[in-house]
Amino acid sequence: MYVPLEAEEIPWAERLDLSLHPGDGTPPKGFSQPCWLHQNGRCSAYAERPGACSLYECGLLKAYLQNQITMDDSMSIVADARHLIDTIQQRIRSEASSESIWQQIAAHIDGQGADRETVAGRFAHVELLLAEQQLAYLCRHFETREGVQLATQHLPGMEAAQTAMQSARQRSWKPPAHVHYSERSGDIVIVDLSAGVTSALSGVAANMWLALMTHNNLDDVMETLLEQYEVEEKTLRDDLWRFVEELAARGVLDVR
Repeated sequence: MYVPLEAEEIPWAERLDLSLHPGDGTPPKGFSQPCWLHQNGRCSAYAERPGACSLYECGLLKAYLQNQITMDDSMSIVADARHLIDTIQQRIRSEASSESIWQQIAAHIDGQGADRETVAGRFAHVELLLAEQQLAYLCRHFETREGVQLATQHLPGMEAAQTAMQSARQRSWKPPAHVHYSERSGDIVIVDLSAGVTSALSGVAANMWLALMTHNNLDDVMETLLEQYEVEEKTLRDDLWRFVEELAARGVLDVR
């Protein structure tokens, strides 16, 4: 988010060593969030924050004020988003940065290169994309059209970061929403993307889901899973098929 400053607020920002962008006069100088004053989930200069910060209302807050969502549900969304950001930053080994989480992800994906030539690398890559898509899904609650437009127009590098993210995605795998599975041939065909279901998967189920995304043949899926779990092949195959049937019943898999 880009925060434009009024002329009288610029000395305050300079005194606090905020990284100011020159601006073009409409609006004047400003800075990008999160800034270094945001610590442990809170603004450490809350009492003297600039007017743009004070007046800003994200989409989630607006929905709460209009009684469209409860406080408990709102705080749950905030907690989930923070957890996902922490998870992603640990996965990409990112330290505190003034760049947005999307810019950090784009830079990481852009620099992976040969890492995705290995099965472990592909799994790590898919896990990152799953977390990124879940976060993007949650962030729709926070975004406002005005904020997105302002950031795109006035935050240097934002447009380039968006282009880089799009480019990185085009060169990478996308988590699927639908998988066409043929019991006769054992082929698995990945079709599309969904953030909704992946967030419900964990443990063995999550690894099965990742295996389905990483390979296009049931034998390869089984081989990958057998490397991870000390279990008889028949037992694992039965568990995998039950998992496929469960996802099919939820409308996520199209079993043919």
